This record gives sequence, C-alpha cells and structure tokens, in this order.
Amino acid sequence: MTTSQIEQQLEGFLQWMKVAKSATPATLVTYRQDAKVFLLWLGERGVNDLRDVTAPLVERYQLALYEMRARTGPRRGERVSTQTQLRRLSIVSTWFKYLLRHRVITQNPAALIELPRTAERLPAKPFSVEEAELVLAQPEIGTAKGLRDRAMLEVLFATAIRRAELMQLRFGDIDASRGTLFVYAGKGNKQRIVPISERALYWVEQYVVKVRSTLKITSGVNRLFLTLRGCAMTHDAMSEAVSPYIKQAGVRKGGSCHLFRHTVATLMLEGGADLRYVQEMLGHESPATTQIYTRVSITSLQAVYEKSHPATTSPLKRNAAVATDDDAKI
Repeated sequence: MTTSQIEQQLEGFLQWMKVAKSATPATLVTYRQDAKVFLLWLGERGVNDLRDVTAPLVERYQLALYEMRARTGPRRGERVSTQTQLRRLSIVSTWFKYLLRHRVITQNPAALIELPRTAERLPAKPFSVEEAELVLAQPEIGTAKGLRDRAMLEVLFATAIRRAELMQLRFGDIDASRGTLFVYAGKGNKQRIVPISERALYWVEQYVVKVRSTLKITSGVNRLFLTLRGCAMTHDAMSEAVSPYIKQAGVRKGGSCHLFRHTVATLMLEGGADLRYVQEMLGHESPATTQIYTRVSITSLQAVYEKSHPATTSPLKRNAAVATDDDAKI
C-alpha cells in the first residue's frame, strides 16, 4: 500500500465509525490521532502495508505502548496511562476488524490480542458548594472575555454537560421560556434535554446581548460560545478558559470543565436526587456509570454513621466529651 492508500483506508474506516457506530466529531479526532500513532510506529519498523502486519507485530506494539512515555501535559515523561493504552489498542483492533470485513486483509492480526484491564477510578474530588461559587465569581464580568467565561461556567454548573457538549452548543439550543437546554450532539451522538437554572439563563442572556451580538461571526458558525474573534471554540480553548479561574480561586483541585460535571452529580445525589434522574441529566447509558458518584457522595453515609455506629455513641466518646467540657470550665 502507498501512503495515500493507507490514508484512504483510514478515512474509510473513520467514516464507517461515524455512520455505523455514531462516533462524534470529537471521538473521530481521537481515533485518527491514535491510528496515526500506530501507523508511525509501523513506519519506523519498515512496515508500510497493513496487509503485512502480523499477530507478533501487534503484540510488540502492545509492549511498546506499555513502555511509551507521555511527551506533553502533566504526565510528561511518565508512562502513558492504562486508559490510553487500552484506547489505542482498541482502535487498532476495531480497524483490523473493519479491514477484514471489507476484504482488505485475509486474517485479523489483532484477533487474539488481550486488552489491558483498567482499574475503576473514582471521579475527581468535586467542588463544595462554596468552592463552586468562588470559582464562578472569578471572571471579570466588565470585560467581554470575562462575561463570556462567566456564562460558560454558569452553564457548566447548572447543567453538568460535558466540555464537548458545551463547545457544540448551538445558538438557540437554550429555551429560556421552558428553562431547558438541548444537547443535540452528546456522547455517542445521543440527544437529551436537561434543565438549566434561572441564574445561568441570566448570564447567558448578558453574554448574548453584550458580547456575542457585537462579534463579527465567521460565516456558517452557529455555536453559542465563540472566541472574541467570532470563531468556534476548540476543546483546548474551553479548558484554557476554565482552568485559570479554578487556580485563581485558590481551589486546589485538578481538572477544568469536567470538574463541574463531577460536582453536580455528587451534590445532587447528596441532596437526595434519585439516581435515575441524575443518570438522565448526565446522559449516561447505564446507571452503573452514574452509580460511581455515590462513592464520592459521603454526606448521607456520614449522617447514618453518626446515628448508628457504636463508636459515635460509646461511653468512651461520652467520657471524651465530658472531659472536654470540664477542661473548658477550668
């Protein structure tokens, strides 16, 4: 295969993922990047035809992924995460299944590969209500950028939508009269409607009237949140707009846009929301995905603990309380 033929195979595969698997544009970008990591690795070993890839070669690639180091970001110099290894191997496995189905290859060299298991991780520690409010108050609302960013933060906190969903939010997807926000391009291209608070609606209106209406918007762009040049915002631009406010607020917690999503899920569950409603709001396909937030939601457990655990009502605790009171009288 020539380089152009491999590129054609890759584009055909990505198109199939879009149509048959409902992959979102953001997911396709990641797939393309991961596929090119594999192609680059093959090229460095003199393999320039996908039909020449063997099972032992795929196993060598899996080992190379295990030993691979991150080149950028906070993990620079460290081994890439197990999640990254799994994602890159999965895309290779799926690509070869596609090639076999379309008779480009006669055998699947990745058929017997064992994908690495990833440990189930708890979501990042969420904001408290006070911390969230502190972050929301950071943007300079007297500036165009600050007003836009405040509106973005308010929408994230009010709706728990993903960064990609915020980025793709269209002008008109918010219905102020009904107090709802329409997510038309959620994960897996699934749509949903979620409630949005009056406070968030107020800040969105302020941004639309005072900032968005003054921008020279690029032709064909219908996104709600734009750069100050009138262009659609990228994933990185979204994160770069949010992260500084978290640091500026003095909240020492990692993350940016997704941290608001974790916070909303945790606070709603702590507030007594039914798991099914939180699942619907977050757009999770399975309740098991939402249920992980119950492990972060500790408030209800602490209340039950205080009422029922012997250590909280034992004579030792009462004696300690009496001793403390006696000390205060001295």
